[in-house]
Amino acid sequence: MTETTWTGGAGTSAWATSGNWSNGIGNDYHVIIPDTSGMGANIPTLTGNVNVGSISCVTDSEIVGGGYEIACSLEGAGGEGLSGYAANFDGTITGELSLKITTVGFTYIDLLSDQGGNIHDLEINHTGTDYKELVGNTTLTGTLWVKDGNLRMNGDSNTLSVTEDIRLGNGSDTGFFGDNDHDGAMDARSLDIVTAGSTFTSTEGVLTLDGELSGYALKNAGTFTHNSGTVTITTPATTVIYPASSSLNNLIINNGNNITQWDANLTCAGTLLVNAGDTLYADDAGNSLTVTGDVTVNGVLGTSGRTGAYEFGSLTIADGGTYSATSGTTTITSHASNWTLKNEETDGTGYVHNNGTLAIETNASGLRMNHGGSELNNLKIGKASGADDCWVSYQTGLVILGNLDLLYHGNFTMYGDSNTIVVHGNTSIAASGLFGKTTSTGASTFHGLVTNHGTFRTGANMTFNAGVRTLGTFTSNDTLTIGGTGGILEGNLD
Repeated sequence: MTETTWTGGAGTSAWATSGNWSNGIGNDYHVIIPDTSGMGANIPTLTGNVNVGSISCVTDSEIVGGGYEIACSLEGAGGEGLSGYAANFDGTITGELSLKITTVGFTYIDLLSDQGGNIHDLEINHTGTDYKELVGNTTLTGTLWVKDGNLRMNGDSNTLSVTEDIRLGNGSDTGFFGDNDHDGAMDARSLDIVTAGSTFTSTEGVLTLDGELSGYALKNAGTFTHNSGTVTITTPATTVIYPASSSLNNLIINNGNNITQWDANLTCAGTLLVNAGDTLYADDAGNSLTVTGDVTVNGVLGTSGRTGAYEFGSLTIADGGTYSATSGTTTITSHASNWTLKNEETDGTGYVHNNGTLAIETNASGLRMNHGGSELNNLKIGKASGADDCWVSYQTGLVILGNLDLLYHGNFTMYGDSNTIVVHGNTSIAASGLFGKTTSTGASTFHGLVTNHGTFRTGANMTFNAGVRTLGTFTSNDTLTIGGTGGILEGNLD
């Protein structure tokens, strides 16, 4: 192979003119762009796409892209070119210049232009398991497309900023990006994992997607490895995310008073935050939502007409926020600072039940639930089976329009003695369940039949409009009021 250096000796700026190079120019030459500050108008300028072995642009060099592409097939070695590098840009890039790397094996790519300008599109296109590594903080003004091969950041904390899209795979080829140790910030217009075998390993830090490609901010036909990082959607328009069967970790919706929809089922191994003014909901009625950690709703989560199963670690609805529940079941499996549900929107609009069921299945005691003035439909406390207690206390003014079910080890009491509750449907208490406490003074009204297989503790102000079947323990030193037009009394009410 041959090393050749730009001289401008032909007195022109034309890249293809052999006389402008120390050793001519060829498709596999190792190209050096030296300090061009004293060359006047004779700055190397592309007038079409070119092929080289490798390219190294030193400090105070300048290259004019003209909207064309340089394709590198080798790397510097044996005293020719910059050893170990397929491409290195330390000078100025003027105009739009794209880069394609087809180098065999491992190589470095340094696009950190120190003196102005950036590479536009970067394409990686060579089959093999050896990585290509981006050296330093990297900015692309166009698209990063790993059509075939592997690409990662050289430094664990290096940043990557892509004005347009990150794409992986092409046709029958597979592209791979990232590694498990990278924690630098990344941003792009969108992420498109094009082919089934392609994998994007995200940063441990934050990946921000600020636009969309064909309506999707994130579209996954392969594998998205979340790497315990965060995905933030800031697309300033209605957009869609499609993680497919891959799980995200933390997800933040922050897209400026716009709507994000999730396509298919969405799983977050970490947390979910919907910022004020923003909306997140399923694009199809049956899509499920699973968030292992805490869900915080400052904007709107959900919409009417959705039937999929939703499962959260905890649910916090901020003042001004709205959770529009599935008409199926919303299950809460843990808590945030002892709150299973914390609704800080007190005007009754924070939790919209949509005729669905809220099931609290935590394995802890001393927990609290704040409905915030919103009515619930069906409420279940505890699990169908299991050995752990689920102790939850409710705030005053709780209204349950449907049924109240206290399942296995489901314990449900008022947080303050004066707290009130109204249950319009039936109340069922399993053998290991418990309701109430004997010191309560707030009004508790049960319009439907109460069936107790566990423990029911009455307070001073309880009304049963359809009666009581006590097949377990009924602890009472109080007067019971049976309202309505008739009811059932069964068992020992002493």
